[in-house]
Amino acid sequence: MKTLFAASMRTRLTIAFTVATALLLLLSCSAMVALQKREARDNADHLLTQLAREMSGDLKDAEWIFATPAALIKEEGDEMNARGMSLFVVDAQNRILAHNRGPHPAWPQPDSDWQRTAIQWREHRVILASPWEPRQRELRHLSLALLGLGTLVTIAASGGAWLLVGHALSPIAALARQAEAEIPEQIQHQLQAPSNDAEIVGLVTTLNGFLTRLSKMSASKGRFYAAASHELRTPLQALSGHLEVALSRPRSEQDYRDALQTVQRQTRRLIGLTQALLTLNQLEAAPDPPPAETVDMTGLCEQCLNQLAPAIKERGLKVQSNLEEVELLAPPTHLEMLVRNLLENAIKYAPNGGHVRVCLSVDSTNAAPQLTIWNECAFSIETGHIEKWFEPFYRPDESRHWKSGGNGLGLAICKAVTVNNNWTLSLHLETQGIRAHVIFSDSQEDETQRKERLTRKRNTGEL
Repeated sequence: MKTLFAASMRTRLTIAFTVATALLLLLSCSAMVALQKREARDNADHLLTQLAREMSGDLKDAEWIFATPAALIKEEGDEMNARGMSLFVVDAQNRILAHNRGPHPAWPQPDSDWQRTAIQWREHRVILASPWEPRQRELRHLSLALLGLGTLVTIAASGGAWLLVGHALSPIAALARQAEAEIPEQIQHQLQAPSNDAEIVGLVTTLNGFLTRLSKMSASKGRFYAAASHELRTPLQALSGHLEVALSRPRSEQDYRDALQTVQRQTRRLIGLTQALLTLNQLEAAPDPPPAETVDMTGLCEQCLNQLAPAIKERGLKVQSNLEEVELLAPPTHLEMLVRNLLENAIKYAPNGGHVRVCLSVDSTNAAPQLTIWNECAFSIETGHIEKWFEPFYRPDESRHWKSGGNGLGLAICKAVTVNNNWTLSLHLETQGIRAHVIFSDSQEDETQRKERLTRKRNTGEL
């Protein structure tokens, strides 16, 4: 019973329909009774007026017959008795001189249980009165009958509404059971519409879209956690292994030096991986980007190229740069992370002696600054996998990982930076190479727009 009468939609709709039906019937019955009452009074007034007109004519035409009040009552009293009406004669002092048999209204005080009319006759008045109580009794019976009928109709309508609303909402209940039956491991399951109603089909379509996005986000998070644990475990195991080997027996100073250098490399790798993970987490979790400042993008690109010059020289890469004078209002740390990571990826995945091109310009159509970094690729790339490059720890060529020293977080950090600042980052496969393209759209959006954008990005799995 508690479940049946819980505050459910079915219960609320049924109660609302029942109350509306009861009110409608109550108003209808009240209007009908009021109409009957008014009609009864009008009929009684009409009858009294007609009888008074007839009696007035009789008094004028046969004045000799009605010589006294008693004679008038004797002549007209029987007819009034038959009609259930009262007839009496009063003098100028409102004293009753004669009246017919049966009940008659109080005189001269008003009496709401009677309807009256008067005829002037000589120095007297003839009073005709019709009792209202029998009509009131009929109206009470009519009211009780209508009340009983209205109660039955309300009960029947309530039961019908309960069944009808239950039938209308049954697809939602079926959809809930269908969704509840799916275990979390089957989150990619698509719900089936239990009916062809447009509302249900629209709801199922929305839920399926949500499940699809949730499935992608869950799979992406699962890959991230698995890869993160693997990436952290590898240098830790290497550190532990090298230390155990070094301590397994006495060794020379050179052996200890070599072991410590190996441990130092693994420690640096572990520190770099940890810092990258913390940076990625801060970018994805931060509600607000750092304060914006005016940044010389041309100088920043040149600075990053100078910092990476040793790696460029070691690989024998040919770097071509075309940098226009561009200033951008943005967080400096975010711009530096973006430019540096994109350049590092281009250098890491370009073949020895290959080409890298860097272009910084302003779009003539919308005046938006844009950065393009192109590099040759030493391996083939499948077109369908280009978007996976933005996933944490994804590497297009695992065989090059140990040579390049990458950890698979560079592009993921770049994506988080662009989403956080409302910029656009895209990768494009081109002949013998790959191009990273960044459009720095206007980042001076108001607080409401920024929160709505970040919420939308998180809901769709982009952040």
